[in-house]
Amino acid sequence: MIRDAARILKRYDELKAERSPLEDIWKECYAVSYPLRGVGLYTNSLLDVKSGWSLAREQQARLYDTTVTNATRLLASSLLSGLTPANSQWFLKTVPNATQEERAWLEDASFVTWKNIHASNYSEVAFEGLLDAVVTGMFAIFVREGIERPFEFQLWDLANLYATSSSRSGAVDTVYYRFSLTAAQALSEYGDAAGAMVMEAASGRPDELFEYVNVIGPRLRVRELELPIASVTVCCRTREIVKESGYHEMPVIIPRLITLPNSPYSQGLVYEALPTAKTLNRLVETVLGSADMAVAGMWGAVDDGVLNPKAVKVGPRKIITVASRDSIFPLNPGSDFQVAQWMIQGLQTDIRKILLSDQLQAQDGPQMTATEIHVRVDMIRKMLGPNYERLQDEFLRRLVDRCFNILWRAGVFAQPPESLKGRMSNITYLSPLARAQQMEEVQAMERYEMSLSQMAQLGHPEALDNYNWDLVARRKAELMNVPAMFIVPEQAVAQQRQARAEQAQQQQMQQAAMAEMGNM
Repeated sequence: MIRDAARILKRYDELKAERSPLEDIWKECYAVSYPLRGVGLYTNSLLDVKSGWSLAREQQARLYDTTVTNATRLLASSLLSGLTPANSQWFLKTVPNATQEERAWLEDASFVTWKNIHASNYSEVAFEGLLDAVVTGMFAIFVREGIERPFEFQLWDLANLYATSSSRSGAVDTVYYRFSLTAAQALSEYGDAAGAMVMEAASGRPDELFEYVNVIGPRLRVRELELPIASVTVCCRTREIVKESGYHEMPVIIPRLITLPNSPYSQGLVYEALPTAKTLNRLVETVLGSADMAVAGMWGAVDDGVLNPKAVKVGPRKIITVASRDSIFPLNPGSDFQVAQWMIQGLQTDIRKILLSDQLQAQDGPQMTATEIHVRVDMIRKMLGPNYERLQDEFLRRLVDRCFNILWRAGVFAQPPESLKGRMSNITYLSPLARAQQMEEVQAMERYEMSLSQMAQLGHPEALDNYNWDLVARRKAELMNVPAMFIVPEQAVAQQRQARAEQAQQQQMQQAAMAEMGNM
């Protein structure tokens, strides 16, 4: 981790120059979907926000079709509800070969973590982040302890965030983020470390803006009492370090959809739809121009010395002086709106297919059954493919670990069983998309069980001996996310079976004794 202000700013400029070609692609993707969300890409300085908003509004004004916008919003909201629904618990901490007591504690701790995540501002921040992910392929969420709520989630603007990696794996573990504070805010945040220039501005010009660069990444050598993740903040104007701190785990979570070769950055699904979106926008613009001629009319005029065509304006309640009826006459524009409409519908269908909204949007007709919903969710998961797996690893796992550890350090959880200390935990995902993935294994079990039952009915009951019914019953409970409190422990099951066997044996003995007495 660099701890020199000049070197930090130099490295920031290097990363900015390296990413410059990619930003042109991001601008195009935002231009056809959400121009106002890409406002940071239109200006080189945080101090010149007005020019960025002006250019973004110009892009919005040139957007004649909103198919990409609607499909992007639908896909982002579907990903949010499919990955992290607020109305049902979507993850569970687990350990291998957990006992009943261990499972109960992990389930309770997982439930508390889930409740606290959604009691914070997670949903709105995650939705906006997923919008950016569909457009650019990535987003960045900063997670820290909250003051008035359990956590505080901040969506960091990609335009001012630059990512890199310090490991051979290529995973993003270091970020440089540029932001601005007023002099009053900087003085409140950094105190005397803000510097004389900021303190002077705060006394007379409290709203004057100052730019800062915050670099967060792993320490190469962790000394005693140091946290493994370092954070250094530099004032761009004074070129001085104003704050040094650290974190137990990486607080910035950066999920990616489709990574670019030899790059920490990514591309979104909107990029795949970009050529079609441009063609559609141009076609709709042309159709609107033709519609204007069709509605207002297209006219021809003869310059006969009485009528001056250059000075004539056709409109309602206007009198035009002509020499004869033939001096001005209507023209047929020759537009074929049916062909244009057919082309527009085809392009819109292609865009919806690329952005999956043809599968996500509600279909006309009766309400879908539970089976139809399951089939559709499973289809979406398969179409997302590796993107879904990457979101689980780079987004959900890191989000859960960060939030779980914050609550653990705050002493929110009950005392865990001694047997859990020092054991590595895993995360089982319970979201609709994860359930669809898990149900494939359940369905395979059920198909095999049906096949065994058919073999038994055909006169081969010994085939049932090849199946471990007890193990399958517990595995199904895990895959179907049945709470541990509803599952009888294996030892208790063995005791119940032994008790039943002893009771049956006693009954047999009693019946035999009664039969003997009857024969006497």
